[in-house]
Amino acid sequence: MLTRVASALTTRGFLQRLSRVHQNAAATTTAPSSQSSAAAWPRLTCVQSAAATSAPRPPTATIARAFTTSLVTLRSDANAGSGSPPTNSAGYLDPATTNSTSANDKHKSPLSPSSLVGSNSNSSYPYEQGAKPPPVAGESESKFTRQYFYFVDHHGQLFLDDVKIKNFVTCFKDKVFLDFFFRRLRRNTTGLYTEVFPYVSMCGREVNFVRVEDRPIVFHSITDDDKLLYGGKLAVDFHPEQIVMSAETARIYHPAPFETPGLLRSALCIELGKSVVFDSETTAILTYKDRPVQIRVVPHDFT
Repeated sequence: MLTRVASALTTRGFLQRLSRVHQNAAATTTAPSSQSSAAAWPRLTCVQSAAATSAPRPPTATIARAFTTSLVTLRSDANAGSGSPPTNSAGYLDPATTNSTSANDKHKSPLSPSSLVGSNSNSSYPYEQGAKPPPVAGESESKFTRQYFYFVDHHGQLFLDDVKIKNFVTCFKDKVFLDFFFRRLRRNTTGLYTEVFPYVSMCGREVNFVRVEDRPIVFHSITDDDKLLYGGKLAVDFHPEQIVMSAETARIYHPAPFETPGLLRSALCIELGKSVVFDSETTAILTYKDRPVQIRVVPHDFT
């Protein structure tokens, strides 16, 4: 019995407050047009007038409907005064006046090399994953059957280029595939997409176009027997005296089985960097396994 009484009192109080808000909102909408819409918002909490108190209470559905309409009207007025995006009749952003991505844009990737992970650039380079590549000059039909597009970040993680969120969850992890992919990595001489995708990894008549954040080869770990690993299990001998450090980024590079040195991933650089002491602007001392090794500090654009 007490529960029913409490519920009834709570419901009655809520309806009274909702009726008061509706009546105040109605008074606000009839205010002179010279007042700003921004000043209309506080009137929703004004004290109820005597005339409004004596008025009969409308049904609950009518109150709720009028309250929603008043809020939408005030929100639209505030948006118009503040330069905010326009709203529709339900009070939400109007999709007809906002930018949207069409179905034809779902396979587009960034055009500029600076448009890396997390970039908000709107420039795009049209391509389609898995499609037959277009012919180059002098060809009536492309010699390749399919094309795919990939991205390598500074951790050495490999992604499909059009993946929106690039992290450990969305990267390729199969070591056999990674070894197959990076073993066939070379400079892009196909005549296709060379400005944006400077590298390719061939798979028969399929061509995988690759763009990178820093270098195509990224060493992700080092073994106890002094092997630098990249891809899945691909390895090169680690020679501490051959590494160089970028003067601008402090990133560390090591010779790789490629035309450019390979990058040591961030975690590996931090581990090695704990034992680096700079003795001049162009040289530093790396202590590796209790053995001091002199390394060169070079400009970031070295090859």
